[in-house]
Amino acid sequence: MNTNRTTGLMVTTALVAASLLGGATAAQAANDPAGDVGTSSLCDARWHYKNTGLGQTRFKKVGHEKFAYNGTKSSALVTFTSSSNRTIGSTIGSSLNVGVYAVIASANSEFHMDLHASLELQRGVEAEIKVPKKRTGVGQYGAYQAHIMGSEWYENRSCTTSKRHKTSVYSPYRDGWKTWVE
Repeated sequence: MNTNRTTGLMVTTALVAASLLGGATAAQAANDPAGDVGTSSLCDARWHYKNTGLGQTRFKKVGHEKFAYNGTKSSALVTFTSSSNRTIGSTIGSSLNVGVYAVIASANSEFHMDLHASLELQRGVEAEIKVPKKRTGVGQYGAYQAHIMGSEWYENRSCTTSKRHKTSVYSPYRDGWKTWVE
């Protein structure tokens, strides 16, 4: 290969790279000071989020508890039926900048869940429990919420990031009954 042609190709490549970096060489661009770089941004300025785990599931009740006393001499099956329609939404337990939908999508993907920003609870959902003699069965209808823990941080246009802070979201994933015997 011709040496003049090879040298010309290397010079052209260096000029194209310098123009793409706004006149700076690759080594200079890597050493730019932290902070906003104005119009020649290297990163998209935006919030980032990462799941850090799942906390304890909680139950959010709807309406009043239902009671059924078994005054017979043997165990009895008791059926509770939900009596109200209501929507249960996600609850943000700390400041959140990325948005609840981003947190839910991330948790659904990572933890293989079916979380929702809000969940419609229905009238007519039944639960059947066995109540021993001379005892009372208790039922509460509502939604089970997963506790999604994460952290978020801001990355500015010069690719420097803010300190990460913890986030907490409770997101409903299913409706149902919580039952027990007293």
